[in-house]
Amino acid sequence: MKHQGIVVPLGIAVLVLLLARPLMVGAEERKPIRTEKLTDFVTLLIYAEGHPELEISDSPWALVSAKNGRVTLIPPYTLPTIPPYTPPGEEPTPRVVDTARGYITFSPAGRRAVLPQYRPSDSELTDEVSIFASPGEFEQATFALRPLVELGTVRCDVGDLRGPNGATIPASSMDVYIVEPTVEQVDFARSQHPGHGEMVRWVAKWLRPGNTADTTIARNTQVYLDVHVPAEARPGHYVGTIAIRPEKGKASSF
Repeated sequence: MKHQGIVVPLGIAVLVLLLARPLMVGAEERKPIRTEKLTDFVTLLIYAEGHPELEISDSPWALVSAKNGRVTLIPPYTLPTIPPYTPPGEEPTPRVVDTARGYITFSPAGRRAVLPQYRPSDSELTDEVSIFASPGEFEQATFALRPLVELGTVRCDVGDLRGPNGATIPASSMDVYIVEPTVEQVDFARSQHPGHGEMVRWVAKWLRPGNTADTTIARNTQVYLDVHVPAEARPGHYVGTIAIRPEKGKASSF
């Protein structure tokens, strides 16, 4: 990162970080024979043996050493303002079952991760998901719920998948994750020129292992299932349920 800095010539390379109180670098209660004020916050101290030192007072700057015996003062990096995420589209129209239980369930198109503010389309509202996988493979499925009322903490319990002739894929073969939003840098070059677009943005990127999440009205909680199909699994159609158990409101099966 490039900054307009204050360059201080010095015979040695020094690395000093900003401290909360004045610090005498290397000085052990000795008195300098000469002092030179380099900036409002940095004073050069020369001792009898000719050894130069720096005194750093409270400062909004960070002192960073450079090559060739030069010390450069640069301002600390300030995180940019994180822009709010404004989702496109309108609020989805709850189905009768959604209104009765107090939350909408949906599966994002393309199994993509979505932010809590994302507004699902009516075509994404569903109570089931399906995947295709071969024996030995891992495959992901995802769904989300969007509270219409206060639900508190919601727990999602996965059951066994039951197939033909009594075959099963046990619940232990499925790992459950909750999507967590985070902030990422959009473009480093662009971030050096404020005013030329967003520097950072919200993304639905991290998967937190677990099957519980605190919920908020009109904010999505998205769940990913990582399904491992056993190598010895019989071919066929397997069906199972996911129990959605809110702290407040009605439980349902997905």
